[in-house]
Amino acid sequence: MKVRLILFLLLLSAFPILSFADPFEDDVQSAQEPCDATIQTLLGQEILAAAMVCVDKRTSYHLSYPKIAYPAGDVPSNQGLCCDVIVRSLRATGIDLQELVYQDFKAAPRAYLSARGTFLRTPLDRATIHRRTAALNVFFGHHAIKLVPKYTRENSDEWQPGDIVIYKRNQRETWHIAIVSETRHPDTGEPMVIDSWIRPGYVSESHSLRRHGAIAGHYRLTKTFRDALPPDHSERALEAWRHFLQPTGTGRSRSERASREDTPDSSLPLGPTARALFSKLSQ
Repeated sequence: MKVRLILFLLLLSAFPILSFADPFEDDVQSAQEPCDATIQTLLGQEILAAAMVCVDKRTSYHLSYPKIAYPAGDVPSNQGLCCDVIVRSLRATGIDLQELVYQDFKAAPRAYLSARGTFLRTPLDRATIHRRTAALNVFFGHHAIKLVPKYTRENSDEWQPGDIVIYKRNQRETWHIAIVSETRHPDTGEPMVIDSWIRPGYVSESHSLRRHGAIAGHYRLTKTFRDALPPDHSERALEAWRHFLQPTGTGRSRSERASREDTPDSSLPLGPTARALFSKLSQ
């Protein structure tokens, strides 16, 4: 009997995949960690600039998970979920989450499988896994600076424009994602966020940071991370961003889109603020 018990314990120790870590128990890093704060803020400003383009484009909120291409795939440019705001904004900076999340999943599948949450019954498709908040929470936990997840007036300076915030409900289930804006609420001084949600029904800057409840993760991508990506990866990301900027229904081919200048089309429904921000981003 003792021999059987020992063999059973040995078998358990040989299969660590059976034990999953809680994705919300990772240590929070301080924004004061050794890094060039000015350089990191520049990437945040690029992310914010692209997010403001999404705000002015007023892409409609649409809850759907259609089949899309891989790599550089996207849903129709006139619609999207909360995750699509982050995916598109990062593509404008040369970071393609569609490729990176899938690559990270292949490298560390246990973390993703244990955090599947609401998409437990859906396949982990390489083309669409990046459109789930649970997957993005795992990815940013691996590759971004983790910052304080609870806002107070005392730590308000740690919430910088371009930071990424993921919300949770029922203690651990992630369900929404947004980008911190440079705008502050006029009454509370709390940062506003850029997101896509059923209210008002399109990408906007109309919600304050704590409007969506408890925060599962507060992240900041670094310029060092972006600069380490292969040039062809960044080129594909930027091409997908240019595709998103095309007026809906133009029917241009991929090669025609690739030959266009990296500036918004004059027929795009973008406001002057977003147009100026994107012009600076494209320089």
